[in-house]
Amino acid sequence: MGLTSRVLTKLKAYGDSFLEDSDGAPKTDASKPVSRKSKCHDRDKRRTCSTAPTKLTKIDRMRIELGLEDAYDGRADAQPEPPRQDSVSVVLFQDPSKRKAKKRQVEENGVPNDTRQGSSVIDFKKARYDVLKFGIKGLEKPKQEEAKIALAVQLGAKPPKNKYMNYKELIYERKEQKIKNREERIVNAKMGVKPKRQGNAKHGKPRHARHDGVHIVSKELISKVQRKRQNKDWNSSFHVNK
Repeated sequence: MGLTSRVLTKLKAYGDSFLEDSDGAPKTDASKPVSRKSKCHDRDKRRTCSTAPTKLTKIDRMRIELGLEDAYDGRADAQPEPPRQDSVSVVLFQDPSKRKAKKRQVEENGVPNDTRQGSSVIDFKKARYDVLKFGIKGLEKPKQEEAKIALAVQLGAKPPKNKYMNYKELIYERKEQKIKNREERIVNAKMGVKPKRQGNAKHGKPRHARHDGVHIVSKELISKVQRKRQNKDWNSSFHVNK
């Protein structure tokens, strides 16, 4: 028997099973072009088979023992990341005025209350204004308003504008005031009461003022003396020429 006859007899003995796969599909179909999707699917299957089983942690074991496989708590497994060391150095600029304010605040917070109370000084101005406010409440309504306005002006408010008045009425009021003042002076003179000195009255100043024993001469006096000398010189020269 030749080689060809032997091969044919063996093929007949095996039948069609030699040309088929384990799934029963003929091997002739394997020569067909395989799509990309099927290749990727087969590759993923191989990867899943080749990967080794992961090691279970203590938390996973406890979860399996308690039957809490489905429940998952991310916070339990989450571990704090180690602090990253930045390669770039960061420079912070601090304002010196803010730094001083922070130091002052820290010092104030560190000082005990007893020493702080002892060092605190009473604000007399504030106390004075509080007393004035309390006193204004006891006045009558028209005087109350005037006192409030005066207090506001003292604190730095603008004074209210004067009320508009007719010129003729103003002149008449001033005349009336002058007549009253004259009558008061006459009554005081008869009773022997001396009139009070007005604060704004100008007192006569001495011509030659002295300051700590030093005699100070005014410019007007110097100019007068110089003029007199000039006149004398001129008169003397005039008589000589004659």
